[in-house]
Amino acid sequence: MSRYSGGTNNYIVLDDFVHEKESNDVGIIRNLIQFGYDCLKSIIGQELDFYGAESQAFKVGDQVIEVLEDPDDGYRSHLGGYLVKDERDYNFYTVPFAKVRLEIYEGTNSDQAHGYRLYDVDDNHVWLEFGTDYNDDYYPSFVFSYTPKESKV
Repeated sequence: MSRYSGGTNNYIVLDDFVHEKESNDVGIIRNLIQFGYDCLKSIIGQELDFYGAESQAFKVGDQVIEVLEDPDDGYRSHLGGYLVKDERDYNFYTVPFAKVRLEIYEGTNSDQAHGYRLYDVDDNHVWLEFGTDYNDDYYPSFVFSYTPKESKV
């Protein structure tokens, strides 16, 4: 059984045995995670309006994507998947404050990190990074790191 943590919610997907009464719910969850992955893939490389990040979710264009953590065994964690969510569940800005582009990120050595970065198209500032950090081979860790720009005031 895999447990995914997304913000304040936990999602459970049964990988091995699925009881007959649960098979429909598990199928729905798997389909939702696949739909989230497909939506994320569809925006890679596009320039989109950015409305912010909150609770392991971010809004670009008209999509809100929640990034799920697979906690593995309590010491290790990995990127678990994605869900497309309703923006009413979050407090994003109503007006976009940046134009961004989502890119796949691989560390300098492919076993160091794998995930995605949300770059500002004007100055390449990294607003958001999410994925799995493999710097410690024995203890990989889930990453969801939002970095606002420093104020120039």
